[in-house]
Amino acid sequence: MAWGKNQPQNWSLNAVYETTRILSFTTKAQSFYKLVLLPRVRDYISKYQELHYLLFQSLGRASLVPQAFFDGIVFPLCESGTCTVREAVYVGSILEGIFIPPLVHSSALSKLASMEHSGTISYFIKILLEKEPDLPDPNPDPAVNALMDHFMKFLTETRQLPVLWHRTLLAFVHRYKNQLQDQDKDRLMVLLQKHESQSAGSLMDFLRDIINELNDI
Repeated sequence: MAWGKNQPQNWSLNAVYETTRILSFTTKAQSFYKLVLLPRVRDYISKYQELHYLLFQSLGRASLVPQAFFDGIVFPLCESGTCTVREAVYVGSILEGIFIPPLVHSSALSKLASMEHSGTISYFIKILLEKEPDLPDPNPDPAVNALMDHFMKFLTETRQLPVLWHRTLLAFVHRYKNQLQDQDKDRLMVLLQKHESQSAGSLMDFLRDIINELNDI
């Protein structure tokens, strides 16, 4: 649907919410979120440094179908390359509070892991990894290999990595420790040795202890 013809940038916030409510369980939802709701959310945050409750409610309504929420909100926000901290926090707070089916959770992690790394990517991956599962994760979970590939890209990284990256790695090992293969543990130890001189001391020690415990199993 060509949403631009309807000049959604001029709609009232009530109209945005009502349209989100009407479309949330339809095939038009994803395109509406990506082309109308997300731009309105980002514009409002940019202008007022906060999010109007009607737009926040719209995001909440959109999240009732998690796959459409990822495809129409989360992934486009990450792919924009310009996501701000405030935008990530608002969207992340929605993710923290919703039920995400295991297969949707796994595919979302795999998709995020395949994107070009940024602080936003780490932030959303960390939220999903730390989210208590309502149902068991798939075993084997395809996200494990995708995340291993994601983290192994940093073997050649020479710059100092932020604490958020280390915490995301820790969350990955903690959640999937029972699905990691011996070769995964070995590769993770090499990664830790590569970055152990960076300023995440106690965190890196804790992560190393977990991996060593796994090697003893």
